[in-house]
Amino acid sequence: PVEESMASDEDAPELHPAKALPVDSAGQPEIATLVESAFECMSNSSWMQAAQILSTASHNRQNDPAILNNLGLALLQSALEMDSLNDPMSDSQYEAAIMALRQGAKIDSENNTILLNLSHALLVSGRAEKALGVIDFIRSRVSGNVEIENAMGACLIQLGRDEEAEAILRPYVHDAIVSTNLDLI
Repeated sequence: PVEESMASDEDAPELHPAKALPVDSAGQPEIATLVESAFECMSNSSWMQAAQILSTASHNRQNDPAILNNLGLALLQSALEMDSLNDPMSDSQYEAAIMALRQGAKIDSENNTILLNLSHALLVSGRAEKALGVIDFIRSRVSGNVEIENAMGACLIQLGRDEEAEAILRPYVHDAIVSTNLDLI
């Protein structure tokens, strides 16, 4: 079941920023130019323009997990922006972001950055249960990472499982984002 997105929830837990990935464009100057242009758009918060450029890059070099990750991030930021303006089209942007990140994760299932970004997209779009499954998988491979543990805690807070969230977050109280999330409990 899809809940309301976290964008409209003022008491929603915070997440560490999602991460873009470098794209190896060796021998493909057209890809390098597209990616550079997309990153420039992202730095100016021109999310839709960045997504359009990255979509072209992905079409030109299919199945590149880094391009798909970055496309997913641009779409996610666009969705969050639209959601904050109560634009009903934000749901389709969340779906597109999730699809791009899922495709990237299928291609490079060892890349925890893509998986964590996917969990972010799922969580902020109102799919806390699904995000929890992805984070559980990442946690089975990586322990003690504050960003992963915070994402887990954020999912649990969204699901109303505050005691579990507190137990996971408490060891990371020194982190400003985690500390803010603990204050929500």
